[in-house]
Amino acid sequence: MQTRFSHNCPGGIEAEEEVKHQDQRTDRFHRAIRIGAILVISFCLTIFHPVTKAEEATATDPLPSALRTVGGAQWKAVSPTVTLERSEWKILPDSELRAEYGLERLFSRHYAPAAGAGGKRRLTVEIFAFRHPEGAFGLLTANRILRAGKSPGNVDREEFHHGNYLVSLSSSDSGIVRQTEIQQSIRTYLGSTGNAPPVLIAHLPASGRVENSELYGAGSRALSLDPVFASLAGILDFTGLPEIAAANYVNGSGRLRLLIVEYFTPQSAADNLVTAQKDLESRSPSEQQGIIIRRIGNYLAIAANVSDRAGAESLLNQVRYEQKVYWAGRKLSDIPYEFRPPDPAAIRESIKTGTIIVQSLMLVGLMLLLTLLIGVLVGGVFFYWRRYRRRQMGIDNLFSDAGGTILLKLDDHLLTANPGAPRQIDTSDPHAEKSDPPQHHDK
Repeated sequence: MQTRFSHNCPGGIEAEEEVKHQDQRTDRFHRAIRIGAILVISFCLTIFHPVTKAEEATATDPLPSALRTVGGAQWKAVSPTVTLERSEWKILPDSELRAEYGLERLFSRHYAPAAGAGGKRRLTVEIFAFRHPEGAFGLLTANRILRAGKSPGNVDREEFHHGNYLVSLSSSDSGIVRQTEIQQSIRTYLGSTGNAPPVLIAHLPASGRVENSELYGAGSRALSLDPVFASLAGILDFTGLPEIAAANYVNGSGRLRLLIVEYFTPQSAADNLVTAQKDLESRSPSEQQGIIIRRIGNYLAIAANVSDRAGAESLLNQVRYEQKVYWAGRKLSDIPYEFRPPDPAAIRESIKTGTIIVQSLMLVGLMLLLTLLIGVLVGGVFFYWRRYRRRQMGIDNLFSDAGGTILLKLDDHLLTANPGAPRQIDTSDPHAEKSDPPQHHDK
């Protein structure tokens, strides 16, 4: 039988007051625990879902407000970012070529040394945003050819590609555009992404290739820029914009130039092989000796300015051709689902979704672990604190559950051989009923 202390029990009033104080302290402690849990969850969300600077840069403005140079010096932006959409940059020179490469937007911003760095020096940064990384790499190679025969004047220029972006740095301050620290600042702001060249460029032989002599594009307009094969732009068939890749190679005492045109079918490559051979037959015998034409799978490969034919034949044998199967159709939905190529956007979205799920599970696991640890700690502190208080009250030897209920062992007084006889529980209570003296019965 269990009952609480009352005013009829010794120390009852003090026990009730102590229980009330304990309940109040417990409520305050629980509120503190809830506030702490909210703070812990907010901290964990910040760790597992950070907002990086690169994400902000690629979303709206790909140009930072400051650039770091050698020695930790900074160049700060002195103008806002100017953005040109497709309808606006089409009035600029070479707009048709840029459209062929898939240019979408053009960003530009001016920078100057930070206060105290001196002078009227300026740095202009232009970023060309393309639909695909191949377009950024292709325009980079085209710009090299376009500027090869032009005088740079008083402007020093450097370009590099980073994913879907082509970055152009120009300044009258000689050498500033070639500082790797500035380029790295822009790369970091744009975010981490792959900078691998297009597949067709990788299929060109690497042995003996002259650095920065490549040209990559899709269509006749890009081929018309080539200093050796420009005449083929009006001869070969470029229906469907087949990709082209060209580069210089060391050959004998000179340099030959190798061109690869990737057609969509072997039949198209064979038809254009006949067209190229007819054009070769129309040339002089000396020119014919310096040109080799070959079909390699879907590739039409042409080597010009050949001085060592054996070396040129060996170079053509190194051209890598990987067979591709294309499904006829104008839209992706025309291809049966089981034969559709993987969608890069869907893959990126799946990876992002999977990352969020894994991070969420990690967060839930961390919260459970923290809850367990906090529960053990708080429970232990609460338990020993109550024991300490009970020792101070002198009731540590009495049983009590977590709610402060006291168990009075009254079985020996209430359960007797004569259950009908009244019993006196506490003789110090004047209101307690008097009981008859216990009666003894002989067995």
